Amino acid sequence: MHLRRSSGFTLIELLIAVAIIGLIAAIIIPSLIDAIYRAKQRKTMSDIRTVGSAWFGWVTDETSAMAAGQQTTAGALDWSLFDAVDADSLAEILVPQYAKKIPAVDGWKMPLEYGSTTSVNALMPVAIRSASSDGVFSAEKYEAGSYSVKNYGQDAVWAEGYFIRWPSGVEVPQSAQDP
Repeated sequence: MHLRRSSGFTLIELLIAVAIIGLIAAIIIPSLIDAIYRAKQRKTMSDIRTVGSAWFGWVTDETSAMAAGQQTTAGALDWSLFDAVDADSLAEILVPQYAKKIPAVDGWKMPLEYGSTTSVNALMPVAIRSASSDGVFSAEKYEAGSYSVKNYGQDAVWAEGYFIRWPSGVEVPQSAQDP
């Protein structure tokens, strides 16, 4: 009589296959997570830039080009000088003429903070900041400058038409490019 051999995988073959899959996953998952965080960072920076430009345009139209369009070299920003503005109030003045929508959260689903000042001499009448991935603002006073693009916990801060704090490689303000 002819013996029939059962078909299937041996335990050794299964272990080797699982080990190979685990090795591939260990290589791919960190890169995938980093790509997701970079996408969230780009979305946040894009949203801030878009809303900031729209808001700055509104300020220019409402006050005057001279008052809102002063270009200075912003070296620092003190957030405590700004009054909080919620996204819904901002949407009432900017949508639809200046912007399509005003996001309330950044790419990490953390609240964006909008601030304005009513000071007549304010060189930076409006500002926006994101706490980024950790959801905690690191400071009230910000010195202008960049940080590592892979440091996802740093605050992104925009004012005066430029980023005061930004991930390097995303945007370099004109004032930072000048010698």
